[in-house]
Amino acid sequence: MTYSSDVIGRYQRLYTPLVSDCVEAVGLGAHALAPGLVPFHTDSSRVIAGPAHTCKVRRTDERIEIDGLLAMVDATPDGSIVVVTPDHDIGGALWGGLMTAGVQQRGAVGAVADGGIRDLHQVIPLDFPVFAAYR
Repeated sequence: MTYSSDVIGRYQRLYTPLVSDCVEAVGLGAHALAPGLVPFHTDSSRVIAGPAHTCKVRRTDERIEIDGLLAMVDATPDGSIVVVTPDHDIGGALWGGLMTAGVQQRGAVGAVADGGIRDLHQVIPLDFPVFAAYR
């Protein structure tokens, strides 16, 4: 599905509870940010809107190769929100400074990591909206 910049701009002017209530009112059920996901950026009330660019991290016995994550970063579309989720909690960081800088440079408008975040000393100064489950 393609979203025009006009539609995305209209969403950015709305407040989150209104969008949630409207989604529920049209019969799509209750939707909200998963419990535990919190902002790791300077303005916790900042609104982001855009299509999701998703990545699933799979648990292995080997160290995760950075090449796969960098390929995801390189493929990030302009105006997107990057969403990273593990198949199981990996007990480690899914997001950090390198990924933040990379997707921001490619025009992403935010990121959601359903897991850990690290490198906050690099992430916070970039003023890029990131939500994660823990640090």
